[in-house]
Amino acid sequence: MKILLGIDAASHCEETVSALLAMPWPQGTKAVLVSAVAPSEHLYAPEPHVVASAGGVLDLIEEDYVQTHAGVLDRMQQRLRKAGIETETRLKPGDPRHLLVEMAAAENADLVVVGCHGHTNLGRRLMGSVATYVVSHAPCNVLVMKCDAEHEES
Repeated sequence: MKILLGIDAASHCEETVSALLAMPWPQGTKAVLVSAVAPSEHLYAPEPHVVASAGGVLDLIEEDYVQTHAGVLDRMQQRLRKAGIETETRLKPGDPRHLLVEMAAAENADLVVVGCHGHTNLGRRLMGSVATYVVSHAPCNVLVMKCDAEHEES
């Protein structure tokens, strides 16, 4: 079985991996951990002239953002490997919704696993929901891991 696991820098990915590890998986299950890093101009400044005028500050912010994602990917990979699950990681630029759907097809995944952020309805409307998009567009089954109540309220 091949699992595509969406990982972000949010605290709930620890819960997602813990819940995943609590489930029985067939021998030879492989997990591909994917983290999407949106380009800085989309995250920090919608107008190109604002990005240009910010100098190297945005580069430093983006570098920190990429390092944070890489660190989380590494920690989650270590946890899964310790449990005997073969893993690979992918840190790619782009929108996580589209990247997860594209990677599910490219990797011929049997299952996509994503965690929830627990955004309010307003938050989902303003920001969109990765889980909702992936459930609607993935070429395979999707498992959405629900956060505990503490994370849902934040």
